[in-house]
Amino acid sequence: MIALDQAIYGRLNPDTTLQALGVAVGNVHKARVPEDQPLPAIVYTQPPGQDDHVLTRIAYTTYLYTVKAITAGYGSEKLCGDIAARIHALLNDATFTVVGYTLMNCRRMTDISYPEQVGSNVFFHAGGTYEMMVT
Repeated sequence: MIALDQAIYGRLNPDTTLQALGVAVGNVHKARVPEDQPLPAIVYTQPPGQDDHVLTRIAYTTYLYTVKAITAGYGSEKLCGDIAARIHALLNDATFTVVGYTLMNCRRMTDISYPEQVGSNVFFHAGGTYEMMVT
């Protein structure tokens, strides 16, 4: 959902604490980090939403967004966790504007933390899956 994409970006991108942790302004991306962007970065993805009905009307739609930090290099695992903790502080049970909708709930449902080895490079991923309900 474009409105939720924009709301997540707007919530995370200008945060000065994330910037202090090394996430550059503009380094929050949907789906993947472009190859020319430095790490650390934040990525969010969203599968299709699920409508919940009351009688013949849609009462609300639930989206499950994966929002995670990615860092590079041995020794960057703690940094990745620190960025994930800040993402959690900014999103979990937060109230923020979703243009054209009302955000009913934004809550982390699961956490994410894993390393990825690509050749001789190691990347760390940490964050969570957030349930976002809008009307």
